[in-house]
Amino acid sequence: MPEAALSNPESLPPSLTALALNPVPVRPDGTGAIPPQILHMPFLQRLELLEGEGLHGLEESLQQLTQLTYLSLTDTHLDHLPPSMSALCNLRQLHLFNPNHAQAQEPDLSFLSVLARLQMLDVSLHSGMQQAPPQLAQLTNLVVLHLEETPLEALPGSLSSLVHLQVLGAAYTAVPVAACFGQD
Repeated sequence: MPEAALSNPESLPPSLTALALNPVPVRPDGTGAIPPQILHMPFLQRLELLEGEGLHGLEESLQQLTQLTYLSLTDTHLDHLPPSMSALCNLRQLHLFNPNHAQAQEPDLSFLSVLARLQMLDVSLHSGMQQAPPQLAQLTNLVVLHLEETPLEALPGSLSSLVHLQVLGAAYTAVPVAACFGQD
């Protein structure tokens, strides 16, 4: 969709249920910005924000978009994930694939503890993720978990509480293959 169309709130119908922005529209300062008309889409269930240099307005947008069931923040160069992520109680799929290329600090994923309906989580390419977030144990509906290309050295013991887990992606981590099968 042309960027000009996103500058006019009336150009996008409020009835949209899915929206993908790749790349995220850019502000004059070169950073990404969430178009404000997203706040006026009460039926939005699927939102993909790809390839943005930071995301101004993300905090405010997430507080309003409580009907989201799918959120992708891929290659968005975020310094941190906003606390308003915890407002997304209907979320089923969350892609946080490579959110910040340069940052090598442990991501704050504490909001995961309230996402009880989450079925798919992708935190691949988090360069600062030395250990899996302890909140994983609370995601009892999780079916798919991607931890690929993170500096993880061990899988958490809490994985055994994920009784619905069917897919575990741990390729290109420092986790020994034998550890995946309970062997030392």
